[in-house]
Amino acid sequence: MTTTPSGAAREIGVGLISVGWMGKLHSRAYQALPSVYPELGLKPRLVHAADTAEDRAAYARDVLGYEKAGPTTAPYWTTRTSRSCRSARRTSSTTK
Repeated sequence: MTTTPSGAAREIGVGLISVGWMGKLHSRAYQALPSVYPELGLKPRLVHAADTAEDRAAYARDVLGYEKAGPTTAPYWTTRTSRSCRSARRTSSTTK
């Protein structure tokens, strides 16, 4: 069991990118974690949700219980993902 020295459940922070149906499903799963797997001794804390649609970000805050919610920074994520994909392709083609 993962607990603090006082025996309390250890808190873990959760961040969510994209509040579509899968994001909602993951959020509900995190919320159920203490009752489904009590032996883990973890207490998820829904910290921040981000989505390109303001209404979905608000849903994460108002309904799912995230502390903060706001827009994603699309150029940052797109650039990071593209760079990673190019790097992976370059690596796989040189190892053949």
